[in-house]
Amino acid sequence: MFHARIVSPRGSLYLAAETTPYDLENLRTHVRDLRVATAADTRVELRVDRPSSDAAYRRVSTLLQQLEAEGVQTSFSLSPIAPSGGEIGVLSSSSRLPQRRAR
Repeated sequence: MFHARIVSPRGSLYLAAETTPYDLENLRTHVRDLRVATAADTRVELRVDRPSSDAAYRRVSTLLQQLEAEGVQTSFSLSPIAPSGGEIGVLSSSSRLPQRRAR
């Protein structure tokens, strides 16, 4: 999953979606819609959740390179990993509450 913040003189937008080709193209469309004549006034901050697939990282990298080639300022970060090695905000199977038994 990715989290993107687009900032431009025309406004700003936050978008969160999966790192599918469709959703990344949707992000590109929003960047183009918010971009002004000078693309350098437009900034995209992109954060990708870990773990993600190699294909997802490649798609994000390609998109950022293309946006930079168009003059858009970009920044990229990976979401932090929880100290336990799991995802932040997700309960592991051992930390879930006990299930009630049906009567």
